[in-house]
Amino acid sequence: MMSTAAVLPAAPPAARACSPKAHEAMKAGRKVWLTLRLVGYQPGLGTDLYEMRNCQACGSTLMRLVEVVKVRFVRDPQPAQRRARRAPAAARVMQ
Repeated sequence: MMSTAAVLPAAPPAARACSPKAHEAMKAGRKVWLTLRLVGYQPGLGTDLYEMRNCQACGSTLMRLVEVVKVRFVRDPQPAQRRARRAPAAARVMQ
């Protein structure tokens, strides 16, 4: 019977050069960080938000805390009054 487990390829030679210290240096340097491929964002505890990028040498996913400096709320393009006018009569009575 054949195993269904995925067989991972051997790490490229450049991956052996990676270390936690090298990854920390990538996360610390803004210019280097921005050259890494963006994976996405991960919510943390409370209001924390983390940005995830891949190491170019070994493919590891690196995360660093995103500092939110400005938040802008976009006004609802359809105010509640317009939505209420379009609601069915039964829904208006319940409000």
